[in-house]
Amino acid sequence: PSPHIAPRSRSSPEARHAGEEIVDEAATPSPQEKGRPPPLELTAGKRRGGSRRRTPSLAPSGKSGHSDMQVMEPVAEHDVNDREKVVHWLNGVPADDQHDHDYHDFFGGETSWGLAVSGEMEELLEGLCRMAALGISDFLDRRFESVLQSRDHRFETTSLGGIVFSTMPISSALMRPPFQLFLLGSAAVLWMAASTGAMLYEESIAGHAFGPYKHYRIETLLTRNGTQGARVSSAGVSEFGVIGHSGCSPAGSIGALKSDPPSIWKFAGASMVATYPQGVGMSGWYLHTSAQEGSQDLDPAFFNVWATNADFDVGDGSCAKPKATRDGRWWEGSAKESETDWCGARWQRVGAPQWRYTTQGSLWDWLLTSVAVTRARGRDGLESFLLKPPWYHFYLYWDIPNFTVGLGFVGSVIVAIITYFDKRRKSFWLPKPHSILMFFLTLTAFSVTAHAISTGVDGVFHLALESGFTGFALWFLPPIGRLQGYSGPFRGLVLGLLGTYAVLENGAWAALCSYFWHNPFSRASAGGLLGLTLFLMTLLVRWAAVWSSKKTLRKDQTAYDTVWQTVWSTEEAKATIRDISRICRSSFKDATTSQQKRCFQHNRLRLNESQFQDFTSPNFTSQPLNSNQYNSAQLEMGSQHSPRNAPTHPLFTDLRLFTQPLLKDEKERVTSCNQLYCQAAISNLLLRERIKEWADSSHGFFRGEDTKNADGRVNLIKWRAVKNDPTKACKVQWTLMKRHRRCLEKLLRSYQLHPSRLLDIARECIVFDSLEHIALCLKAIASDENVVVERIKNRMRNDYDPSETAGYRDICINLRVVNHSAQALGVELHVCELQLLLKAFADLKTDDGQMRYMQARNASGN
Repeated sequence: PSPHIAPRSRSSPEARHAGEEIVDEAATPSPQEKGRPPPLELTAGKRRGGSRRRTPSLAPSGKSGHSDMQVMEPVAEHDVNDREKVVHWLNGVPADDQHDHDYHDFFGGETSWGLAVSGEMEELLEGLCRMAALGISDFLDRRFESVLQSRDHRFETTSLGGIVFSTMPISSALMRPPFQLFLLGSAAVLWMAASTGAMLYEESIAGHAFGPYKHYRIETLLTRNGTQGARVSSAGVSEFGVIGHSGCSPAGSIGALKSDPPSIWKFAGASMVATYPQGVGMSGWYLHTSAQEGSQDLDPAFFNVWATNADFDVGDGSCAKPKATRDGRWWEGSAKESETDWCGARWQRVGAPQWRYTTQGSLWDWLLTSVAVTRARGRDGLESFLLKPPWYHFYLYWDIPNFTVGLGFVGSVIVAIITYFDKRRKSFWLPKPHSILMFFLTLTAFSVTAHAISTGVDGVFHLALESGFTGFALWFLPPIGRLQGYSGPFRGLVLGLLGTYAVLENGAWAALCSYFWHNPFSRASAGGLLGLTLFLMTLLVRWAAVWSSKKTLRKDQTAYDTVWQTVWSTEEAKATIRDISRICRSSFKDATTSQQKRCFQHNRLRLNESQFQDFTSPNFTSQPLNSNQYNSAQLEMGSQHSPRNAPTHPLFTDLRLFTQPLLKDEKERVTSCNQLYCQAAISNLLLRERIKEWADSSHGFFRGEDTKNADGRVNLIKWRAVKNDPTKACKVQWTLMKRHRRCLEKLLRSYQLHPSRLLDIARECIVFDSLEHIALCLKAIASDENVVVERIKNRMRNDYDPSETAGYRDICINLRVVNHSAQALGVELHVCELQLLLKAFADLKTDDGQMRYMQARNASGN
């Protein structure tokens, strides 16, 4: 509007600007007494009347004399000079000349282009213009952007149990000490396993895998034709020996690396013993199949290799007989033992046909799986088993993943701590904590997948099978990072992916254990246990949070239910409640049928020049618009508030910015938090004028400045009784707009980062002492053409479930003010909230009850 405003009326003292904050403020001299605005109070908070008073975070405006408005969040408390400077700038007063400035009041009036504004509206619009001139009008959007970038964590105040259902679950969790300690402890365990495994591997590669031993024995427990246990009569081999550091059998050894064959071979039962009197180390073993033609069915399918330095005595051979096993269960008994007694000596197991690797004590983890040896006979039937794996067989699966996951845990925690304590945001160059974690998890998945491919190419299919299953499960973890800021409909998707990984990894590992060792619980997956532990801990904490929130509100719900039973007890009250439900269904049909649907804040539809000329033409009719031509916009016609009658500033025509009031663009929602707050600040003043009329016609009450009366009840002021008395009317305490912090919390917790879902920034409440007066108010709203009701939630119907709101009941209405002033100021599409409340319920709303509600809300993550 033009700055040239003719005086119209003196502003009332209840003006407010966009935004508000809870700050304690010491009592200050009256501006009317001093002739200047009260000084800014920067001391510690004080109690007034035993309760915290909601006041603005900035000093009252010097022009209006008395106000509790705010146009921005407070500057840091410790920076007194900067804060005072901002206060005086926003008030239009130079800091060094504040005492000599000639203050004036806002009287309101009419703009040069025909818009009548009140004193409060004039003051608000000037404050918004001053914010734009100072370059701070986008402060809330910049703060929201820092939250999205995980730079500002002040609004992540939900409990641990509610984090997983928030919009920023990873960054929120990384800021919590319990989760940080869990990650750091897990990283320590993983790094210890990685370092132990690396040392075991390097020792095995640098020297011998086992030994030196004097005696090595191969014991056949299963043959090709299925003979097993005590029925196996021989080892099924003609020659057996160990492979030294050269990695070659005697037949392939050359020069100094030549492996000497054993000095003595001895056959005993199902075993064959190779003796080296001086003792030798072992890096593998070789065998030749039986030289007898047609003996292929007796070739070993599973065997163990044993070693000892003790002397043994076969005697009559009875000690060399294999242990009996149950039919079909050859893997029981000595097949899975690491040590055994045989013919008077203690033997150590040093080999089996197939193996995997481990980082616990020994590098080798022997499998109980059968193999098929060559069908060639005698010297031609050579099989070699070398215990010198290539580096990528071990490191890609058993070492690098442990190291990278641990590095991701520690790195993300360190960056999260730095970001948390970096109040001046100097760590902007650091990557986001959740990005670090997801980067290293992705590296881990790549490493395991590469291991599966490389071992498969080398023909070690049992290792490829294991790492393939694990790699497939791991790929469910990196997408969790993409859910940072996820705005889809599925809350808790992070928990779902984590649970999917835990189930797949542990399920696949159980299947592998059944194949490798014939027992699904013989081994445990470290990654699977870690994921399952985290998943179960999250579920447990979430359950505890929900239980705690319900327990916290149990007392309040009992009190609310008792009041409702009293209200509901008479037949007259029941009839009135049915009448209220009927009014909601009939007078607000569209709002009632859509109460389960989501309601959004929308922008106006932008028209091209031809559409604008057609629409503003005198020949334009109120027929429905063509959906293709106007993008399915809905035009609300048939009332005195037709868009063609609304004042339009010439600037819009000069800019060729063709938008029309009441035309809603269904495809374009409001995405700016600052835009919402500017709209809400204006709509709040316009809505206040409407609720004054509704309260007057329906005997409604508003809250007074003093929170409680002497008897502890809420101090209520009947508007009809004070509307003509300015000294009493100014005692009404209008509902402040929703705090910036709470709006950002709701965006993170419940609204998937969609500002358009914030419908209660501008909100008011009317209190009634009877159900009949609520019905009168609903009728007044239904007949008021200045507003359009978008949605109504009738929590006073007889079929309402009170547990959804801990027993609290009201009628919550989402509406828009659509009169000429709202259209001219561009806020006719902004949705506000109005609560119609019974006085009996208002009396139960105490400071302690509010604290309990906030604790329960934070615990449940809503």
